[in-house]
Amino acid sequence: NTAADDAQRVEMCRLAAKGKKGIKVCRAALSHPGTADDLLRRLKKRHPDCVFDLLPGSAGLAELKEKQAETRAALARFEDPADLDPAVLRYIAVNGLYTEDHLTRLRGMISEKRLRHTLGVRQSAVELAARFKGPVMKSAAAALLHDCAKGMPDEVLLKTADEHCPVAKEEGMHTFPVLHGPVGAYLAEEKFGIQDEDILNAITYHTVGRPGMTTLELIIFVADAIEPNREEYPPCRPSARRRKRAWRKPPISASAAPAII
Repeated sequence: NTAADDAQRVEMCRLAAKGKKGIKVCRAALSHPGTADDLLRRLKKRHPDCVFDLLPGSAGLAELKEKQAETRAALARFEDPADLDPAVLRYIAVNGLYTEDHLTRLRGMISEKRLRHTLGVRQSAVELAARFKGPVMKSAAAALLHDCAKGMPDEVLLKTADEHCPVAKEEGMHTFPVLHGPVGAYLAEEKFGIQDEDILNAITYHTVGRPGMTTLELIIFVADAIEPNREEYPPCRPSARRRKRAWRKPPISASAAPAII
């Protein structure tokens, strides 16, 4: 899994401490590596009028490590831990932390321009999920892989769809502009090991939608259209107005989805 570096850990601490009185993030342990006792000695020397203590004790530390392992395991399964600070969860999702490193493989499959769009979709999807109470980690995962089939030549795309994607035979799906949806879901499962049906469906239907769309599917559908790096849809200019509306209004309900498809 993709671990956080020192700078990312500091930023997550800063996000968790934001707005909480009496808490301030200190980088002393990073600037002077050593044991916890070494750190305490340095802090006492620097701030002789303050009282320092290590929290938690040995028993509490074991419990903390166990909880940490449970949280990281949940994140790796694209679950949103209920006790994780929402701002920290968003940061983890946008930066792809504590999950499989899909970004490295993806870089070799799509162009730099497509990658910029993809990262923009992930950012927008995470923000939409947080705003409208959707699944944050699943939104990030689906957004990252939603266009993973875009780099395939047309003949390979068509052949893959015919051989591996029954959903591509549905009405309106068997055209080149939208085939990368179902083929992308196939690649997400076969190449990236994604087993979650919600994520795979969000990738499959991110271009044209379908009746009864889930919140996750709606998030990816909208994020794909409003992400900040997106080129305009002629003649729908300016897209800034469309983006503004998307943030102001909640996603349509699943029951209303057929009306726009």
